[in-house]
Amino acid sequence: MSKKGFFANRKTPSTVTNNAATENENRFDLAEFEREVIAEARANNQIAHIAKDLIDPDPHQPRSYFDPVAMDELRLSIEQNGLIQPIVVRQIGERYQLIAGERRWRACLSIDSLLNIEAVIRNDVEPLTILLLQIAENNHRQSMTPMDTARAYQRVKELSNDSQKQAAAKLGISESQISITLGLIKAPPVIQNLAMSGKIKDITTLNLVNRLYEQNALAAEQVVQEILEERIESGNVRKQVNLVLQQNKGKIEHAQVDKKTIKADSVQLLQQGKKLIVAVKSRKASYDIELPIAAQQLQALLQQLLKDS
Repeated sequence: MSKKGFFANRKTPSTVTNNAATENENRFDLAEFEREVIAEARANNQIAHIAKDLIDPDPHQPRSYFDPVAMDELRLSIEQNGLIQPIVVRQIGERYQLIAGERRWRACLSIDSLLNIEAVIRNDVEPLTILLLQIAENNHRQSMTPMDTARAYQRVKELSNDSQKQAAAKLGISESQISITLGLIKAPPVIQNLAMSGKIKDITTLNLVNRLYEQNALAAEQVVQEILEERIESGNVRKQVNLVLQQNKGKIEHAQVDKKTIKADSVQLLQQGKKLIVAVKSRKASYDIELPIAAQQLQALLQQLLKDS
């Protein structure tokens, strides 16, 4: 099959310039892709009917999670109305690999009465185009986690001569946006796990939590835990993180400027719920200090001190 329409008019990454019109031209258009590919296949009577068990997912698909409720709704829709839009695949040996329409294919797998799936076979699609299609399709449904998005953007960059500028143009986003998103690739595991959970979709908010981790890892881990346990409402996360950042900054400055040594007359270790409190009393003042560790961690530290002494 010769390259036509959508593929014939695509520009290579080397043609990207600083001109805004050129960037818009290079941006991948999901609707245009599906409209032209399917229209061309229908016009040429090239809609294939492929056994669903001969189709494999793309191992590079950026999306890692498929919501079971949404998938069940899609299955019911296909059972009632049929598969309205064919999937797009490429042939690899005697099997086929998905290019577009993985949700539809997965839904069809759970319909016992449906053995074959309508599909358009395209073997002329480049890896970068496939990836851009998958990103556009998943973004349209808001179905990728920020971590999925970061990994997908990283691969777009690799397939765009390792140029962040060219990748941003292909994705239709600013260079600053792709830079912030790619920052998740090097983030610590606790931040990546939060990004993978999908509890926080906003990249800027995740970046704030990462900044907090750089200043105070324990405080960041506590905030992440509260987010995962939904003790912080999604709309208040950024406000809460900013508050902790400001408090933590004050503690750091206080520790640097006002270092003092006091002689304690008595020390008590108290447990308040999950919190460990050291109550220190002297002739001039009393302090309650919350330890940023659990009882088991404290016990391990004390055992290590006894061992080293």
